[in-house]
Amino acid sequence: MLVDLHQQFDTLDLARQDFQREVLDALAGHTSLLEQYQLAWNHWKQLQETTSRLKEQQLQFEKEADYNRFQFNELEEAAFRENEIEEAVEALKLQENAEGIRSALNKVNEALSGSESPLVRQLKSMLHQLQPFSHFHNSSPEILQRMQSSQIELQDIAADLERISEQVQFDPEKAAQLSERISLGYRLQKNMAYRIPAAFLHPRSTGGKITGRTEYCGGYPAKGSSNSRCICESYRIG
Repeated sequence: MLVDLHQQFDTLDLARQDFQREVLDALAGHTSLLEQYQLAWNHWKQLQETTSRLKEQQLQFEKEADYNRFQFNELEEAAFRENEIEEAVEALKLQENAEGIRSALNKVNEALSGSESPLVRQLKSMLHQLQPFSHFHNSSPEILQRMQSSQIELQDIAADLERISEQVQFDPEKAAQLSERISLGYRLQKNMAYRIPAAFLHPRSTGGKITGRTEYCGGYPAKGSSNSRCICESYRIG
């Protein structure tokens, strides 16, 4: 076999294995076979890259699934009922202002029926003063009737105020529980970055487990907001 060497250092190519293979392939007429091999090689490299990418995606999805499962478990343990956070906020406000509310209620109730000269008693006294003269004017009976109705209404109001005052009691333990519950709800909402849908506030109602990963979509607008953009959970229930 003769090999043309045109330049001074071409003799160095004789020691290279790839050059030797090229010469042997040319001598054996393997051009078509080499093309097929190159195509198969390229296809194998693409499959290898795809496999590597899919493995990375699988690892990422498994991490997301673990995090979603952790969030679901937190929601399931929290077991929020519908509108519980809003109701807890209102109840905590009542607890925080219980003393001021009771003080105002008691003062008004005292003025109506509990003082030395309560308004209800004064109104009753006025009625007694006017009754003997009610027949001297056509409008008097109507006025007396209105005053009597007002007296009854004020008595009912005084009774209601007393009842409400007894119900409004500051309970440090209850206030602490409400505060803790609110903090938990807000933390879960913040972690998930959206207003928790009812299906996930009540995970037991789904009757199954959740898998999958989060996606972004419109829906579940924040309370009092016109912006409906939020994050929804694309979990599969099953």
